[in-house]
Formats: sequence, C-alpha cells, structure tokens
Amino acid sequence: MSDFINFLAKNPLLTAALVGTVIAWIFWELKQMRRGFVALNPNQLVEWINRKDARVIDLTENNDFLKAHIAGAVNIPLADFSATHKAVQSAQDKPVVVYCRSGVRSDSAAAKLVAAGFKQVGLLSGGLDAWLRESLPTAKGK
Repeated sequence: MSDFINFLAKNPLLTAALVGTVIAWIFWELKQMRRGFVALNPNQLVEWINRKDARVIDLTENNDFLKAHIAGAVNIPLADFSATHKAVQSAQDKPVVVYCRSGVRSDSAAAKLVAAGFKQVGLLSGGLDAWLRESLPTAKGK
C-alpha cells in the first residue's frame, strides 16, 4: 500500500487523472440512477418479455420496422412517440421497453414514459443492433 501512495505522490498528473476519472464515474452512476429507467441488455429484455410480459416499442421508422424488429414489438416512430399514444397508454400498468436501431435515441422516449408516471421502464442498450449481434430472432413485416 505504501508503494502505491509513493507512486501517487511522485506522479501528480496521473494522480489527478485517477481522481478525475473516479469523480466522473461517480457522477455518471448517480445520473444513471436518477433517470428512472433501466438499460437492458438483449438477454435481460428476453427475461422482461417472458417473465413480465413487457410491452416492447420499436422507435424506428416504418420501413426499417418492416425489415426487422423484435417479435411482438409495436412500431411507433420516434418522431410520433408520445406517452399518450394509445399503444403506450394501454400498457400503463405493464413494464414498457423502448428501442431504436442503435440505442442512442431511445433515452428520450424512456424519459417521457418516466415523466408520464410509468413505473417499470426500460430501454434496450445498443438497440436492435445489439439484439442482432446476439443472434436473437427478429420478425419481418407488420
């Protein structure tokens, strides 16, 4: 332990970088906890679907949805998404999971659901791309 302390004392730039990284990580974790929704990997989403009967909402454009989507997902393009959409409102008491193609744009939809009072909200980390990388099945068409 004393070697580590001596190393830190002799390397102030590395020490500052370490402290900055730890502080940034703590803030990131706190921000993630306050979001009100959980990020799910593809296997966790399968559990939510099978065990919790989660409503899955695909936020991609209609033509992308027709090419490939998670079976049972409802397509509401992000531009049209609202927590008051009838397909969303019908799942008010169920877990709801949103996803887009890459997982980047679905944060805003999940935040809208939390703000509207939904209790169990998730998003698929990495989006449909992550689902496909895991070789999980998709559906085509409507």
